[in-house]
Amino acid sequence: MTAEIYKKWLQAAEGPAYIHVRLKIAICLLTITGIRINELLPLKLYELQTLIEEGWIAIDRSKRGPTNHKTFLTKEEKKLVKDRQKDFQFIFLMKESDSYVFTNESNYSKILTRETITKALNLFTRTVSEEISSKPNITSHSFRIGYITQLWKDSKDTEFVKQTISHRNLHTTSAYIKKLSDQERQKRIEQLE
Repeated sequence: MTAEIYKKWLQAAEGPAYIHVRLKIAICLLTITGIRINELLPLKLYELQTLIEEGWIAIDRSKRGPTNHKTFLTKEEKKLVKDRQKDFQFIFLMKESDSYVFTNESNYSKILTRETITKALNLFTRTVSEEISSKPNITSHSFRIGYITQLWKDSKDTEFVKQTISHRNLHTTSAYIKKLSDQERQKRIEQLE
């Protein structure tokens, strides 16, 4: 996940329709929070308001770890949210504060299913990836991996990453971090050649 890919996604998702706005908000939230798709779906508008105004969001974890976890935004993440201000305002005008953010286009009271949004995101990311010269294989899970990568780069603290991501044990987190370290090492070698 790079800034270039994020920018290409948002450009490809441009459009005035509700589904375009919903997709851009999903991309933004997945990028800045690293949450799972099924943790994204129950978000309500008042939680987005807190995110915009106060720079944090409470996330109900679907798996292990604390049932409610606060994600605080960095300066860069706050900028990404500010850049999506127009999309957030569009949603705020359409719905009540206790409404779900991710709903059906024709019925705003019906929350999307995990399968529906995962399929839409994966189809979208695959289509955009085909337009990128390196043709990266990006799925909805890539947002989570990108978030883990950023946490690791920022903190270099495996236990902190484990707790933030809600991994059950340190071994899982260590495996991600080892893979990231190996990839970084390979990139440096390729740059030197």
